[in-house]
This record gives sequence, structure tokens and C-alpha cells, in this order.
Amino acid sequence: MKQHVVHLRAADMKHNRIPEAGRELDAIVEATEEATQTIVAAAEEIMAADTTDTAAYQSMVGDKMI
Repeated sequence: MKQHVVHLRAADMKHNRIPEAGRELDAIVEATEEATQTIVAAAEEIMAADTTDTAAYQSMVGDKMI
């Protein structure tokens, strides 16, 4: 009986848990890539912005950070 239970757990890991963990990791990687792209785009826009109008610059930076 003990061997049967061990085999069931191994099969569950192989067929259910490991593939699901892979899908979850893929989703994490995708979300991280999207967040990185958003942050880099905001940083590039902020760095290229005209800083002569301080109020407008501060407003734009605030909008990009939020």
C-alpha cells in the first residue's frame, strides 16, 4: 500500500504539479517583462523631457510614476 501511495504522489507531481508550476512561472516572467517595459518607457520619457518648465516637468514625472 505504501508503494502505491508513493507512486500516486510521483504521478501527481509529474502530471499536475510540475506542469502547473511551469505555467505559473511563465506568467510571472511575462508580467515581469511587461512591467520592465513600462518602467523603461517611463524612464526614457522622463529623461528626454524638457525641464525648463518646472511645474509641467514635475506634473509629467508624477503622472509617469503613478
